[in-house]
Amino acid sequence: MSDAPEHPPKETDVERIRRYFDVRGFSHECPVCHTSGWTVIQDPVLESIIVFRLPSGSPSGQSAIFPVISTHCANCGYVRQFSRAAVDKYLGTLPRTGSASS
Repeated sequence: MSDAPEHPPKETDVERIRRYFDVRGFSHECPVCHTSGWTVIQDPVLESIIVFRLPSGSPSGQSAIFPVISTHCANCGYVRQFSRAAVDKYLGTLPRTGSASS
């Protein structure tokens, strides 16, 4: 009898975001300090990404929310942000690794 799980573990949200960056061909070099140590900002307890909600103005005067996923350079702290909707849309086209469908 093996102690190995029947199925490989599913990708975490952070792993999927990192794969999104790789598949899209985003540069891993920080535009400020030119190192390549990016971290996806996440909840350390839940091990899930934190989605920041940026207030945005609207011509109608109504406030709107623009959800973003943020990453920061581990060396200098530079923060870059990506639209949560765009990331989710693209990730929806990729199979999850470790899922029954992969």
